[in-house]
Amino acid sequence: MKNYLIITFFLLYSLHSLAYEDGIRIAWDYNQQVFHNAGVYARIKKLRNGDLALVYSYGVDVYIKKTTVGSSIWSDPVLVSSDSLSFYNYTNAELIELDNGTLIYTWNARPKTARTQPYKIMIKFSNDAGRTWHSEQDVYTAGNISEDGCWEPVFLQLPSGEIQLYFANEHNVESRYQNITMLRSFNNGQTWQTPETVAYRHGFRDGMPVPVYLQDDKGIVFAIEDNGINGPFKPVIIHTDINDNWKSGTITGTSSKRWHALRSDYQLASEIYAGAPYLIQLDTKETILSIQSAEGRQNTHTHTNSIMQVYIGDEEAKNFSRKSTPFPNIPSAGNALWNALCQTSDSTIAAISSLSRLAEKNGVWSVTGKIIKPMESCKIEANKEKWNEKDNVFIGSESQASLRVKSMWDNDNLYFYFDVKDKILTIADETAALWDTDGVEVYLDMRNTNSDAIVSGQYKLLVNIAEKTLFNRSSGSDWVNWNPQVRYTITKNQTGYTIEISIPWNETGGKPSAPFGVHFKLNNNDGNMESIVHENLSGGHPDSSNTWLKCSLVEM
Repeated sequence: MKNYLIITFFLLYSLHSLAYEDGIRIAWDYNQQVFHNAGVYARIKKLRNGDLALVYSYGVDVYIKKTTVGSSIWSDPVLVSSDSLSFYNYTNAELIELDNGTLIYTWNARPKTARTQPYKIMIKFSNDAGRTWHSEQDVYTAGNISEDGCWEPVFLQLPSGEIQLYFANEHNVESRYQNITMLRSFNNGQTWQTPETVAYRHGFRDGMPVPVYLQDDKGIVFAIEDNGINGPFKPVIIHTDINDNWKSGTITGTSSKRWHALRSDYQLASEIYAGAPYLIQLDTKETILSIQSAEGRQNTHTHTNSIMQVYIGDEEAKNFSRKSTPFPNIPSAGNALWNALCQTSDSTIAAISSLSRLAEKNGVWSVTGKIIKPMESCKIEANKEKWNEKDNVFIGSESQASLRVKSMWDNDNLYFYFDVKDKILTIADETAALWDTDGVEVYLDMRNTNSDAIVSGQYKLLVNIAEKTLFNRSSGSDWVNWNPQVRYTITKNQTGYTIEISIPWNETGGKPSAPFGVHFKLNNNDGNMESIVHENLSGGHPDSSNTWLKCSLVEM
């Protein structure tokens, strides 16, 4: 019986670890990257009327500007507060819209010269959607040196109406250590209760909290950077039950209410820095986490050259995976820091970051991410237009070229339709590899091998605009030549090109009875070898079918 249980556990674990990345992923749109202005620590918030508000700091000032639904035009910035005496830099801007419609803006006042002024958390109110601001308050005052300072405020409002204001705090903490402090207000921010320490790992620096009230009353969580769990800062989640609401005391470093944010197979090596987390929850309950990560960067142990990375977690803020990169083209000496996220529609997310060490336009940038759901291939119906279904799959974060994919099927064939927007169509030199010419690739795992390496039973097909093809199937751990009776059509147009591919079921072992894995790649050449991009579907790796997208055959 013992051996049976061990085998059963191993099989269940293997199935879990090799299952397709079922669920959403995020594909960022290079063509929707926007430079806003100089500044730092920016956040985007969606207001109840659908408008987007952008808050940020610049020197001694903090600002807000807005855009209306569906518009790409932002209003002129409104000055929220300024230190007219220039004692402080105002930074770490954050915003909340209360249930009663009031906006509260918070920021961190950091003295320019040590031992002259205290560090502070400040707030200000607006009752006219951010046009004017009033009733500035100092809600927390710390010491006058950084080792006794306070940092990074952020709000949360509970369904009860209670407002919580979280921040990182070194005030009255042992030298160079830091906790997470929280203030409560029960009168819409007019007054605040006694500070509470909600998280502290003794001898380390819990920092940069971002709270979320989880849907379905699953509790309150906040993401922090924790340098006591595995080397330099790593993202960690802190949790309390809604009925507890931090009443049972500080979450320590050994508490079961503190856990690694990233799923075990995505966790970073101990020497890699991964700090400054930001956490949101989508309407569909998935949690989304961003960090500034030094993984693969010029300096791996510090934030100096870190860039923004985004992960997708479950409805309990656990098991974050399916990494994506909102700003993938940051030079090795550059960075993308102090990032934030906001859901902007049912199908889009905004990422915002402070980009610096660029050749030009250093400051606040945003980019739109498209939410990609598992793929559905629709059965072709008689007397109906073949490609009338809405596409869902998108690739286009790394260059001006972008790809949308549709799929359909009948009893004989599986069909894919690739619509590529590409301003510069390029056919590479005859001596170049076929994937260096503009084109697409599709990968198929018809028998659910769900492997973290190449194994038998997988297929890949490349078609480029020079009407050259490369078809392979897997044999053991290798890709080998494959000569199927595949048909394809290439059509160039004013915005790029389309490719339609028809794959007979009998070439891939017959129509599958269960969902299968698909992966896509866009090959783009903008005219020289340095500009060639081979971009994979977000979160996927071509040689690891367990990272591919699930595809189901559906009858409409």
